[in-house]
Amino acid sequence: ISGSFTVPSTAAVGSHTVVALGQSSGVTYMSSFYVVSPSITYIKVSPSPVLFSSTSPVTVSVTGYGFPKSTYVEICFGGRVVSTAYTNSSGIFATSFTVTPMPYGNYTVEAIATVNPVPTGSQCPITGETYEGGYASANLTVMPNLVVSPTTTCPSYTITVAGYGFPAGKPIALLINGAVYTTIPTNNLGIFTTSYTPQSPGTYVFTTNFTATYNGVKYPTPVNVTVSPSVVYVN
Repeated sequence: ISGSFTVPSTAAVGSHTVVALGQSSGVTYMSSFYVVSPSITYIKVSPSPVLFSSTSPVTVSVTGYGFPKSTYVEICFGGRVVSTAYTNSSGIFATSFTVTPMPYGNYTVEAIATVNPVPTGSQCPITGETYEGGYASANLTVMPNLVVSPTTTCPSYTITVAGYGFPAGKPIALLINGAVYTTIPTNNLGIFTTSYTPQSPGTYVFTTNFTATYNGVKYPTPVNVTVSPSVVYVN
């Protein structure tokens, strides 16, 4: 048999039990369901966007709102549990996890409320499946970043250039003062490295042919390098 009923708007947030009683058999069946808060369930991910400046991990903070109070929330990224949080009496939680360099693009962060905590590294539940009434997702966006060192130097000294968060396995042209200096393929993590040795004083602007826009801001941000004349002091 099957049936349905309407949950009244006055129902309290939390776990409830449905009881089915056989009128002739007297057999009882019970099942539970969860009433969630009428507030909007969502998460915020920061930093946004993520800019890698080395091969070191970057810490990503996740804050959730509108989840069931006093319950566990699993943070899923890349199909695995990366952190476990616990909501307060207002259904809010805060936690963090780390990410290593990744190519340019959008990546999904999920927050799923669960009855019990799940070990870090466990495979995440099916996308969109809710437990204890709470689910939300947000994008983690990786944008290209250009790292140039040093940014103040003298002629004939070598400058190191590295790119992070670019598309994986793609040729990236490095432009200096608007002209193509060289083209370098990125690796599977969207990283490239090269070097440049200025021969004369001046201002050198480093950028790439690949750019992307996030919230109206273009990435990578051009990097200015000041090359000053060499000076010899004699006492």
